[in-house]
Order: sequence, then C-alpha cells, then structure tokens
Amino acid sequence: MLLIKDEVSFRVHGKQHVFSKNALGFLDNKSRFRIMIVWIITWPVFDKLVLFLITLNSLGLGSKDYVVEDSPRNKFIDSFDVYFNTAFLIECILKILGMGFFIGKGAYLKDPWNWLDFIVVVSSMLEKYLSSMSGLRVFRLFRPLRSLNNVKSM
Repeated sequence: MLLIKDEVSFRVHGKQHVFSKNALGFLDNKSRFRIMIVWIITWPVFDKLVLFLITLNSLGLGSKDYVVEDSPRNKFIDSFDVYFNTAFLIECILKILGMGFFIGKGAYLKDPWNWLDFIVVVSSMLEKYLSSMSGLRVFRLFRPLRSLNNVKSM
C-alpha cells in the first residue's frame, strides 16, 4: 500500500522514497496515476526485470561479430534492438513520471546513474531515427554500466 507521508515522500514496498513534489509540473504527489507509477518503479521485480534486460542486451552486444557487419548472427541480434530500446525508453519515461525530471529532491536527473541511463536511451533513439547519427551507437556500450547501480556493494 502506498502512503504519502508528507509532500514529497512516498512509502511503498516497506521503504520510504523521496521524489520531487511535482513530476513534469502537472503530476503532483497525490495523483493516482503518479502513485501507481511510483509503486511500479519502486517494485523490486521492476528492478530485476530491468537488470535482466540489461544483461540480455549486454550479452547480445558482446556476442556481435564486429569484423563481418552483415553476418546472420548480427542480423539476429540487431532484430532485438527495437524491443530493448522500447523497454529502456518505457523504463526512462516511467521513472521521469514517478520521480520528476530534474526539479526537486529525488528527481530523475539528480542521480548520476540516471544521467547515464538518460544519455544511453536518448542516444539510442536518435541513432535509430536519425540514420546520419550512427556514431551514437557507441553509447549503447554504456548499458552494462547501468547494472552496477543495482549491485548493492557498488
């Protein structure tokens, strides 16, 4: 059960989370939609799912043949790019809607790991839809670093 303790705190899944008072200027902390999103993004299964997707995507990037670009293996791996990019974009949007973007305590871009996440997601989208920016593909190699955020000892 999600309880709002004060104006910026959410208590969910047995933990207290502090996020910005308003997300994007129109979703306040009493919005049922935002409360649902905060519940999702703070759900431990959500983190495990994202970590699983990062691991799968990293394995794919690591097993590509960088000598023969048009190999069948590369085509197979590249066929999953749209699904990974969509999943990571959805994760990014949910976190921005739940945490707030950059204004306020606990906002999405207040965390350096989320900066990395945001740069990787935006560069993936730009690379996908602006073919002239294929140099942005290198930012996808930073995706495995995102998994370090989920390792408690790091």
